[in-house]
Amino acid sequence: RVSFGVAEFSAVAEVTELMGIEPTKAWAKGDPMPRPGKPPFPRPFSRWELAAPTEPTAEFEEQLEALLQLLEANAANIERAKQRYPCYISCVADYEYF
Repeated sequence: RVSFGVAEFSAVAEVTELMGIEPTKAWAKGDPMPRPGKPPFPRPFSRWELAAPTEPTAEFEEQLEALLQLLEANAANIERAKQRYPCYISCVADYEYF
C-alpha cells in the first residue's frame, strides 16, 4: 500500500481544508481507537492519510504512479501543508503465510 500522510496536527478538518481533498482515513491525537472486544483507546498520534487511488492489491509501481499523479495535481496544497506539518510518503507491504 502506498499513501501520502500528514502528521502532528490537532484538527482533521483543518488539514482536509488545507489539502483541498478528502483523506482516505484520518484521526486526531486523542480520538478513540476502536478495538474489537476491548474498550476504545485514545490514539497516541494524529494521522491524515491519502492512499493511492488503486486497488490495494495493485503492483507497487502502479500504486506509486497513481499516488504521484494525484499529488502532482494538488502540489500547491501539499506545499502549504508541508510548511505547517510533517508530511511523508508511506510504502507498506503485507505478507500472508500459507
